[in-house]
Amino acid sequence: MHEHSGGTCPITGNNAFCPPQKGDLRSVCPALNAMANHGFIPRDGRNLTFFTLFHGLKACYGLSSSLATVLVTGGFLAIGRLPIHIPFVPGGVIDLHLVGLHNRVEHDASLVHLNTPLGHKYGPVEIQEEWVPMLVNDIQPPTLFNSPEFLTTFVDEADVGRMRARRQHDILPKKLDPVHAEVARGEMAIILGVWNSEYQRKHEGKQVKGESREKQGIPLQWLLQWLAEERLPDIPISSESKMEVDGDSDIAPKKTTMWRPNHKQTLRDVVNRSKRIRKVTEAIESGEAKL
Repeated sequence: MHEHSGGTCPITGNNAFCPPQKGDLRSVCPALNAMANHGFIPRDGRNLTFFTLFHGLKACYGLSSSLATVLVTGGFLAIGRLPIHIPFVPGGVIDLHLVGLHNRVEHDASLVHLNTPLGHKYGPVEIQEEWVPMLVNDIQPPTLFNSPEFLTTFVDEADVGRMRARRQHDILPKKLDPVHAEVARGEMAIILGVWNSEYQRKHEGKQVKGESREKQGIPLQWLLQWLAEERLPDIPISSESKMEVDGDSDIAPKKTTMWRPNHKQTLRDVVNRSKRIRKVTEAIESGEAKL
């Protein structure tokens, strides 16, 4: 264990992964927690200003200025804080714990978090690790957790729509209100857009049932790592090379580097992806489609 005094990590440096240490604060949001775990915002999760979050979102995920502005401003206002400092008015600076204020940005029917217990002010930040393999069951065409096909499986809006429908069914008779249902879709729509272009041309793809096209989306293993470990993916930077080990030829591990954004993620793209997620979720909830 070590301390992230002043929001920095003395062990890993700038943007390498480091899990939260004693005294660090985390939220119910995997996107924000991953930013803290990689140092795009203070690693201790404290002293977060509008511009700290604004620049962190752009640097970490490649969000457009308009999308980052909407997210940060909306997040501040949702938890009752102004995004700028005005004397005698709460605002200007928040921490990750405040983001978990129940039924503001935080919502029930999370993919990896329990609902907020009755009478509690903040949602639980502990990840339900046993729920992560359940997400794999929502993928079409079907794949098995940790199977060879798992490594080349992609997740698209329809898959996320099934994830959302399953979790919203799990909390019945409670229902998400329209605003929080949109928040739940939107956070997934963002990451689908952020990672969607990666490896598409190199991936052979799996044929979607009833269609001739190859499935497009984001790598399943990236999504599960992001949700379960709140960590950005590593990508290979060189091909496998042979080396001699005790006189025998062996394969050296691929060298990797942390993923970096390669395009700008826009508000319009997020809205369009969210609509596609909603269409699948509502079809399942209405009985027109199956989970």
